[in-house]
Amino acid sequence: KAGIIGRAEQSKVKLLSHAEAPHSPYAPQTERNVSGAFLISLAGMAYLVYLYFLMLKPIESEEDVSQIVRAPVLTEVPLMKQTKNGETELLVDQTEGFGKDTLHFLRSALAATNQRMFVFTSVNPSDGKTFVVHNFGIYLAREGLRVLVCGTDLRDPRLKVRLGVEVDRA
Repeated sequence: KAGIIGRAEQSKVKLLSHAEAPHSPYAPQTERNVSGAFLISLAGMAYLVYLYFLMLKPIESEEDVSQIVRAPVLTEVPLMKQTKNGETELLVDQTEGFGKDTLHFLRSALAATNQRMFVFTSVNPSDGKTFVVHNFGIYLAREGLRVLVCGTDLRDPRLKVRLGVEVDRA
């Protein structure tokens, strides 16, 4: 005991109070723990039900998309028909329809933001991200701008095939 007190004085540690042994054994507060777990699980289930009903709401228009992502929809790309070989015609090469106008609207909207880098994304596969990036890149290049197009679809890298790029794997 003298050794402990001596060391405590050397390190300037003060003993505030002595520990006392409890008079009765400690018992968990079962009622409080169970009611707390019940309330937490009830709140969790209510949140899951809210998410379920949120997912049931269909997205039907541009306004719905703008409301959900809290950002404006710059343009809507028309659904394109595939050619006989399975590819889709370039919007840039269209002579009729409003596909080329879509690219013009997109360029005008993005030019107003003064950004030099753009990301095209969606939550579902096969939504046309590669198609839009390919068309928009060619459109900007034909406008005389320097363009770097990066395809980041690691599961199905189709951009290099669309652009006719050979990749050496040396």
